[in-house]
Amino acid sequence: MRFLKSISLCMFVAGVFYLLGRTASQENQISQKIENGQEQTSLTEQENMILTVSEGKNATSCDTVFHVKTYDMVQEKLDECTEKMPVRFMGLSRKELEREIALYEESPSFEDLSLGLVSMELISYAPDEITVFKTYQKKEKELIYYMKLEDNQVVIYRSGEEEVFMTTELPFEHLPDDLQQEIIQVKCFDTLEAVYDFLESYSS
Repeated sequence: MRFLKSISLCMFVAGVFYLLGRTASQENQISQKIENGQEQTSLTEQENMILTVSEGKNATSCDTVFHVKTYDMVQEKLDECTEKMPVRFMGLSRKELEREIALYEESPSFEDLSLGLVSMELISYAPDEITVFKTYQKKEKELIYYMKLEDNQVVIYRSGEEEVFMTTELPFEHLPDDLQQEIIQVKCFDTLEAVYDFLESYSS
């Protein structure tokens, strides 16, 4: 009986130690998982920081040198200059800059619009230096003719010129009142043909 009791006691003690060991092992595994998770989180944060810094290095800035090549289709003239980096083009990667340039083409500045901007494209890119190519086709100004009254004579001027282009023999005093007012306020014609048609209609 004592022998059996001794065996039972030994088995009981062994079971207790086994349970304590298993519990400690599970706690150790849980602790390692938590530590690994923290390490992974820390690594992810570091990777994000490195990625952010890397992206910043691969973007334009206020210090980026902005080269502009232009081609005038009318005069067939190629020019090149360096301008101040536009604010709207700062802090952009190559793809972002290409998209921004496409948007600029649709709604250019007043200066580019008046110069007849046809297209704009990015031809070289580096965070510290970029080059764009602009194509212009400025429309020639159409001549406009002005009819006015000077020294009781109806005279005609051509746009951009200060000298009288033509002195007419229109009998101003015999013209309809509304037409007289138009001439006094300066009457305009888009073409020389329109001027001749008018003179032919009202000449005596």
